[in-house]
Amino acid sequence: VTSTLKEIQQREHGANVKRVILFNTGLHDIDVLCCSKRQHARDKTNITSKGESCSDAYREAMVQLVHVLDDFPAELKVFRSTTAGWQKYGNYGFSWRANDMQPMSRSPHLAHHFNTIAYDILQNHQSSSSNTNILIADGYWITLPRPDHTQISTQNQVGKHLVHPGFEVLSVLARRWFMLILWGLCGESFEKCMACIGGSG
Repeated sequence: VTSTLKEIQQREHGANVKRVILFNTGLHDIDVLCCSKRQHARDKTNITSKGESCSDAYREAMVQLVHVLDDFPAELKVFRSTTAGWQKYGNYGFSWRANDMQPMSRSPHLAHHFNTIAYDILQNHQSSSSNTNILIADGYWITLPRPDHTQISTQNQVGKHLVHPGFEVLSVLARRWFMLILWGLCGESFEKCMACIGGSG
């Protein structure tokens, strides 16, 4: 992340640009830090300290990421909370065989636990003498009521993507993100425009 942000700054040095950042550290990070099948990889790369819980490792990594983003110049910075991570149990069009193993979490509460850690870090960041304000866009509660709507292939195969939300949910997330960009970059002008559209201007 650090090297990529530095590369962006170098490439755009002197240019009149406005930047927005939408970031998430969620299901893939939780998989790397918590999955028992990845224990060997964690030991080999020292991703986690000996005896450190995956929750503590996530908190430490999230704090570091927020500090890095805090120093990066951008007009808008938004953390999108982690989606509920529903599994494809009984989804319409799927044939989940009884002998198929399910190595992922069986409950969306796992994602909520890590979102709570992220919220706590961002709240502390806001109350400290930070350079910027990081907003939060919900990705959890909007996906929690839709266990029936997750990513599928064109052949309705289960596949390996057990936790990605489907198009309907992603469409709402994209529209929210677009509105945040307009609000963040246009500010008061955007609010006046919306007031005129609503008939109050």
